[in-house]
Amino acid sequence: MKKKKMLVVVDYQNDFVDGSLGFPGAELLDAGIAAEIRKYTENGDVVIATLDSHDDEYLSSREGRRLPIEHAILGTHGEEMYGKTGTVFRELLDAPGNETAWEITKRSFGVAPDDMVAVIRACCDLCEGGDGDDAPGSVISEIKFVGLVSSICVLSNICVFQAAFPEAQIVVDADLIGDFDPNAEAAMLAVLKSLQVEVIWRKKPVELVTKYDALKSLAAGWACSVCGRECKDKNMVNCCAAFEPTPEFLERAKKELL
Repeated sequence: MKKKKMLVVVDYQNDFVDGSLGFPGAELLDAGIAAEIRKYTENGDVVIATLDSHDDEYLSSREGRRLPIEHAILGTHGEEMYGKTGTVFRELLDAPGNETAWEITKRSFGVAPDDMVAVIRACCDLCEGGDGDDAPGSVISEIKFVGLVSSICVLSNICVFQAAFPEAQIVVDADLIGDFDPNAEAAMLAVLKSLQVEVIWRKKPVELVTKYDALKSLAAGWACSVCGRECKDKNMVNCCAAFEPTPEFLERAKKELL
């Protein structure tokens, strides 16, 4: 049986890049994500794009009541994939004989169970010797995640896909994810270590491990690089007010947290 790799592009849509929930820097991921799609396609591997999609009743939904900003409304420009990534993926999806590119529309943060069952069966059918009943881990060797938003939909789908493909290595490209809250993204990357997820660092600077995360590390007993004292306050209230982590401190934080 021939194993395949999988690329999951999470919610790289107009509303999350430069629309109602957009944020500076999200557009910078476009070329890199498009390049990843091309690479996986050339290798004959699977490419999945998830699309957040809501109806006109979004604001009355559980999510909408907690995040009262309309986004990715069905049939709008905001729901569509952004830029070069959208163009490349659409060409792949519409290519004659396409069997390796799939689009999944979701109503919440993570892909729904019924859709994941369909993904598992499709992967088994796609791989040589698969008959739709093979163990998921036997057909997909690695799943890489890119896209938006790191601490919400990226994290949610990592958990969903990891449960569906328990033997696949889960990988996150830290240079090709983004979040409107850098602290939330850094915390998410720290959590991934506990989930046995591999995080790839290539270009994103060590400053991603923010002041907040450095202070979290101090709360665990590290000495402040400014005043030399250990942080005794678990809420980080009494840390040195002038604390600015040095590059060496941030490098250590990255290694420890990730």
